[in-house]
Amino acid sequence: MEKYDIYVKKLGIKIRSLRKEKGMNQKLFGAEVGIDERQLRKIEKGLTNPRLDTIYNIARVLDIDLNELLPQGDKI
Repeated sequence: MEKYDIYVKKLGIKIRSLRKEKGMNQKLFGAEVGIDERQLRKIEKGLTNPRLDTIYNIARVLDIDLNELLPQGDKI
């Protein structure tokens, strides 16, 4: 598995975990973010890399700083 793939997977896992902590289902969360529920599922499974504006909206809906969402440095 490429380092990039691991990064995308970890990002998805973190998004799913934080979404669940907020008590939001995928349909509601996707609507708040501005993406389709199917697209959110792909992001959370690490099957697709979200666009930067989508990542920004995810952080906004989760009410966290963008840096808190993105894996940093050697943590990948």
